[in-house]
Amino acid sequence: MTPPKKLGEVLPREQIGAVTGGLYEYQYQQAAGACLTILEDAETHCVFCEWHDDYVVEKHTPNHVIYGFHQVKTRSASQGPWKMRQLFGLGKPKQSGKKGTPAKVPPAAPDSIIAKMMEHQSNFTTSCKHVVLGACRRIAEKRLLHTNHSGVFESHYPSCSG
Repeated sequence: MTPPKKLGEVLPREQIGAVTGGLYEYQYQQAAGACLTILEDAETHCVFCEWHDDYVVEKHTPNHVIYGFHQVKTRSASQGPWKMRQLFGLGKPKQSGKKGTPAKVPPAAPDSIIAKMMEHQSNFTTSCKHVVLGACRRIAEKRLLHTNHSGVFESHYPSCSG
């Protein structure tokens, strides 16, 4: 009688999960790190994954519940750093045609990454402690974007592989 095969001896019928899961590895690492803060920070109560954002850290303070919303963006090294216009959903500036006249920048897209993140300020008001944009590839323009309630858009997380 032939012994039963081990799991690694048979190719799975589909492998798309492993491929797409690998794209989120950096996000998983960041969320796992946030989960570990529960062990050392008495205020950190819960980490929600894929609920309102890539992950949300809920803290309980003596006065109320506050949230930290985290959006994690990844991209391959061949794509280069994120550009601010990509994050705001801006098209490329259009030349006016007149010499010395500055190019016109189209308005920001209402469904851009940044616009979607700012919805947390409207939806959760003072419970929205901060909104963090993390990218494993740096953002080309080295600027911080401050939110209304003392939160900050951070330009990058520690380096990721890929």
